[in-house]
Amino acid sequence: MKSTETNLNHNITYTMSNEKKQTVYSFSREELVVPEWKEFQIVGKPYVSWGSDNKMPEYLIKLRDNSAIHNAVLQRKNLYTYGLGLVEGQSIPQFNLGEEATLKAIIDDFWLYNMFAVEVVWSNDGQSIAHAEHVDMSKIRAGRKNEYGKIDAWYYSNDWKNTRKNENKIVERKAYDPRDPQGAQLFVYLPYSSGFEYYAKPGYWGAINYITLDYEVSTWKLNSVRNGFAPSMSIIINDMPETQEERDYIYRELKSQYSGSTNAGEVFIIFNNGGENGVQLEPISTNDSDTKYNDFMEIVRNQILVGHQATNPILFGVATPGALGGRTELIEAYELMMNTEIRPAQENVGKVLQTLLKLDFTPEFENLPPINYAFSESIMKDILTQDEMRDLIGYDPLTVDQESITETNIDAENNSK
Repeated sequence: MKSTETNLNHNITYTMSNEKKQTVYSFSREELVVPEWKEFQIVGKPYVSWGSDNKMPEYLIKLRDNSAIHNAVLQRKNLYTYGLGLVEGQSIPQFNLGEEATLKAIIDDFWLYNMFAVEVVWSNDGQSIAHAEHVDMSKIRAGRKNEYGKIDAWYYSNDWKNTRKNENKIVERKAYDPRDPQGAQLFVYLPYSSGFEYYAKPGYWGAINYITLDYEVSTWKLNSVRNGFAPSMSIIINDMPETQEERDYIYRELKSQYSGSTNAGEVFIIFNNGGENGVQLEPISTNDSDTKYNDFMEIVRNQILVGHQATNPILFGVATPGALGGRTELIEAYELMMNTEIRPAQENVGKVLQTLLKLDFTPEFENLPPINYAFSESIMKDILTQDEMRDLIGYDPLTVDQESITETNIDAENNSK
């Protein structure tokens, strides 16, 4: 008769026979840990933790940089939101460090964190904003709210993982307050997020587990290739140690070497009280692993796209096998995305900047339709009218008395420009 026990603290599963002739340990080489979205005051500190370990922004950055699908969607959202920049005739003089770079940084933080920060400097008379610049949201932490439910200060550090270094010293920044218009103040865009007061969850948070899986599985596959596609393995130790403490020690040493996404497969450790002395290594074959992997990654990809509300994967640079999509389908998907995600974001950012910087206009962005680069010239020639083609390359429509467009006419117009 055999008994089975599971120790959740060490992720160990072992089986022992009544005669104690054999003990089997197993541990997966992958253990995914997603930090909890928590807000709490750190003892002895004036700021509020962003996540269970106060490193939530770093975690979000890590996922963005290491999940190919997640990164592709974020980059396209940034591209579509900024478009060609502000419409003709609009400019924001307060962004004197560079309007384009500042707006792109704000938009990047908006999609990554659902928050962004801008430091403003009031004019001497307190009637206007003389200067404004983007501040990296990952370096900001919220101060505690006052008795009126307002955040009076934000805290800045170059590196929250190592604040003891002089260059990473935590600096208090006065929160934006139009009732006290003087000096430098930090404005943080903080939309309502149900159940939380200091930090807003990004829109894709519902898919965070799948984004984490995409990152971890890609790391596992990379190291599987580096390790020569090492399979799962059983380690048979025929001379079983007498005490449980000795067996646990061997287990911990092997686990520290083989566990984690940087090692592929799963390891079984078998302590055998019989047979020849010595250690045997036996690979465990997984004939259908490729099929399971492909099915698994399709689920991961689809869930990430759902989390981002991606109307059509092709619009975000994510190819879908067997689904190229026709022109009408792509345009409809583009318009749906623009109406439900991009334009609301553009309007939101524009209204916030108008109020913050006391502009006499609402910043508007000139959109960049994907058709400009989604199709080859030959395809566009087949599906667009002559005037539509001329509009795409910056020419006025032909008048009734003009001849049809020819290469000669194009050359002539190019030479005149």
